[in-house]
Amino acid sequence: MSLIESLKDVILSGGEISEEQAYALCDEAAADREALYEAAKEITAKFGPRRFDSCSIINARSGKCPENCKWCAQSAHFKTKVENYPLISRQECMRQAEYNHRQGIRHISLVTSGRKMTGVELDHACSYFKDMAKWQDVGLCASMGLLNEEELQKLWDAGAVITATSRLPPISSTHSAPPTLSRINSAPSRPPRKSASKSARVASSEWANLADNV
Repeated sequence: MSLIESLKDVILSGGEISEEQAYALCDEAAADREALYEAAKEITAKFGPRRFDSCSIINARSGKCPENCKWCAQSAHFKTKVENYPLISRQECMRQAEYNHRQGIRHISLVTSGRKMTGVELDHACSYFKDMAKWQDVGLCASMGLLNEEELQKLWDAGAVITATSRLPPISSTHSAPPTLSRINSAPSRPPRKSASKSARVASSEWANLADNV
């Protein structure tokens, strides 16, 4: 029996493989990728969910971003036809969120252009999240720039998981990995308030994984 087959049987029986076995698997898979694909298919068929885990992004503030992330049409450094507008209203946010919820979307993210969200706009965004937290079956996410610890805490308390961009140097020269890393390390690691506990689903270990990848 090949290593791929034997490790597949271990996993299918509920076991785990060691780090050394994973490295050995990489070596063997290089010579027989089809066998690896077939093993992965069987494992996925047994353990994988039979439905898509869908997420919808609401472009809550658009355009005129001073950063130069190479992949982003929101940047003012590039000539794109993106629409420019400030933070959307509560009514517009809830209109889009309610539509997505009716379609069966179970993750909703508010994404804003710009270096960071601050002041009144951040407070408004937090109030939007609190409104959406009424849906106990929806996870909420925020991507709102280089926030400090206090600002991250506001979003967390409102029920949002804060996402981060890793490996910045190749894609942006207007901000670097260290500031982003400090923001990830500042992200809340305690459980959110009870009112948001079913919406904000992230553990401190996940933040650690994000930090390791920057």
